[in-house]
Amino acid sequence: MPELFIDTVAEHITGAMQQEIAEQLFEDWSNKNLDEGAEYAEYEFMQYASPELKQEYNKFYSYIEGNEYYLC
Repeated sequence: MPELFIDTVAEHITGAMQQEIAEQLFEDWSNKNLDEGAEYAEYEFMQYASPELKQEYNKFYSYIEGNEYYLC
């Protein structure tokens, strides 16, 4: 396969581009979740939390298994 243009670009430039993409993707994801409401957006965000933080989240809201936003 022939060399790609991106392979010729300095790593610090592509790294900055990757950071920009990551920030935009997060913003798009977050806004999409917020379109569904703040509780849903928080729930989706907390999907990436540690098990301990998920337990704190469930306790904060008094969620038990079966609740819509309960985190396992």
